[in-house]
Amino acid sequence: MKACLVLITIFLSINIFASKINELSLDNFARIETLHEGRIKPIDTFSRIMLKEIYGRESYQHLNSNQWLLETIFSPKKAYERKIFKINNPNILTTLGLKSDQKYFNFIELYQAFSQNQEMLHSLLSVNEKDLDPNNAYLKDLYNRFTTYMGLSRSFSFLFKDFSIQNNLRYSYFDLKKIQNPNIPKPIQDYFSITEEDSTLKGIYLFHSIKDDTWRTPWEEMQASNTNREHLEKWNQLYLAYSQNNFSQFNNLSSELVIQKNDLKINLEILQNKIYFSTWIISLYVASFLLIFFHILIKKQIFVELSSLTLYSGAIIHFLMILMRSIILSRPPVSNLYESILFVSFTSVLIGVIYFLKTQKIIGIFLSSILGVTLLYLSQGYERTGDNMGMIVAVLDTNFWLATHVLTISIGYGFALVMSFMAHYYLIQYPTQTKEENRKLHNNIHLTLLFSLFFTVLGTILGGIWADQSWGRFWGWDPKENGALLICLWLLWVAHAKISRHFKDLSYAFFVGLTSVIVILAWFGVNLLNVGLHSYGFSNDTAMSIAVFSSIELCVLTLLFIRAKKFQKELT
Repeated sequence: MKACLVLITIFLSINIFASKINELSLDNFARIETLHEGRIKPIDTFSRIMLKEIYGRESYQHLNSNQWLLETIFSPKKAYERKIFKINNPNILTTLGLKSDQKYFNFIELYQAFSQNQEMLHSLLSVNEKDLDPNNAYLKDLYNRFTTYMGLSRSFSFLFKDFSIQNNLRYSYFDLKKIQNPNIPKPIQDYFSITEEDSTLKGIYLFHSIKDDTWRTPWEEMQASNTNREHLEKWNQLYLAYSQNNFSQFNNLSSELVIQKNDLKINLEILQNKIYFSTWIISLYVASFLLIFFHILIKKQIFVELSSLTLYSGAIIHFLMILMRSIILSRPPVSNLYESILFVSFTSVLIGVIYFLKTQKIIGIFLSSILGVTLLYLSQGYERTGDNMGMIVAVLDTNFWLATHVLTISIGYGFALVMSFMAHYYLIQYPTQTKEENRKLHNNIHLTLLFSLFFTVLGTILGGIWADQSWGRFWGWDPKENGALLICLWLLWVAHAKISRHFKDLSYAFFVGLTSVIVILAWFGVNLLNVGLHSYGFSNDTAMSIAVFSSIELCVLTLLFIRAKKFQKELT
């Protein structure tokens, strides 16, 4: 009996091991490098960006992004049946003659619809996007997503065995090019020409030529005079292994296609893709806020300790996230709006923790967790749009100035936001605190303002020097430059009013509190205009959000000021 059990155990172990070997593993496939939007990145990142751009999410039903991309490039006939295009505009459904009772459509349905509206599409593509109405802008975006998907799906069409010459043997364009048989029938030669039309589509850049340091799509590599046939043959074998479900061979071949086996940047980027750092950090900051809130209600010291632990844990992961981005990009991660939010939020949390680490720990945790959650939640909207680790303009690609001007101005933003939230807290707690406690917090607010003023002024001056070296002028009244100047002038005015005693304690706190509005206008408002060297494109939704935030801030601070002023009068 025991011998039977041992034999059964060995048999099952062998089968499990064998099944593992024959499973399709995409670990190595995900690490293959590709050039996209000016940056070399792993296929794992590229597939996520593409699926998010086309479908709106990083996974499709049971397929993750890598499985989806592999099916798209190697098995397009199957991929074309998947309903991956979302259309939630009824006017577009009517225009294209699509079913109005569904929102998702497959490639074939859209292909037929676009084929019947070629003239309209050609006229639409020639119009500047700024001049399009919302419906036509939506249609143009849909068509761009469609052509992107079509380009991906035809990237390796020269490997598909679409040709049958004799004995029912099937050949691909790649096979017949190797044979170079002059007796290829005329119909096949005509089909050759049709297949070659795929070379005009924009595919995935997978082939790196070391000689001239350029990247090519599969079709460009196929047609190039200095083609690396050995590399192409490996991709051909990979395609055949996938088509024949020979997963063991697929796994081995995909491993051979990884250019740099132990590249730190690629490994870190894939790790970052798998671990959703922002979600973890936000969760820890929310937990820290809730725990400190429970302490305020219940007065249990254990909640303070737990809140501190979760806040510090969130800050450590936050720092590691920024550090990983710096290593991946080989530069300070503050080149776009998303990255600046990450850095300013970390700076704000760190400043809040340092300020109140010993003296007013509860206030520090409270303010740091709120700022951390608010800013990181705001960053989520920018994280979902394309590659948030994109390349910057070449003229600005200077690590020294990124590490000085941008980091300095970002630290100034962090101090300004902490100062603003401290002013809010001051007005909220004013009636319940002693004069000594209020005076202590008031002094901390003023000290933070001076730090913020120093870093923003220094950062603005450094920015002018950078502009002089990059564009040949120190100051050009660019909206972003004006935004930085606005913050400097605002802080100077508030500080001067305080020092000259034009502002008393409550008035000073009120105007310091309004600094959050000034920072948001200078940080986001000018970034989203359609003019200037720092423009990222105007957004009506963002403009509305800024208007709502500013209105709420003004109302809240006004009510808090009136309440505190009333209490002050009652004391006198």
